[in-house]
Amino acid sequence: METIALYQNENMMHNNVQTMTSLEIAELTGKQHNDLMKAIRKMEPAWEKVQGGKFSLLQKIYQLPNGGTKLQPYYMLTKTECLYIATKFND
Repeated sequence: METIALYQNENMMHNNVQTMTSLEIAELTGKQHNDLMKAIRKMEPAWEKVQGGKFSLLQKIYQLPNGGTKLQPYYMLTKTECLYIATKFND
């Protein structure tokens, strides 16, 4: 997993491809991020069969009040990956 220190709460361009994070999707849909991560993990094997690759899994670093840090995994998804995931949900 790649560790990154910055997170912007907006659609980002990554290698000239528009991307969205699972954190943003959870916020927009009102879903718990943990539940969304579980759902994406379940979809990943089918995506890998069709596309030959996995979704990009990254980590966000949070600074804790005690001076420590906490890592939160999240997915960085392309528009195509987002559409694939969206089609798998009923709502």
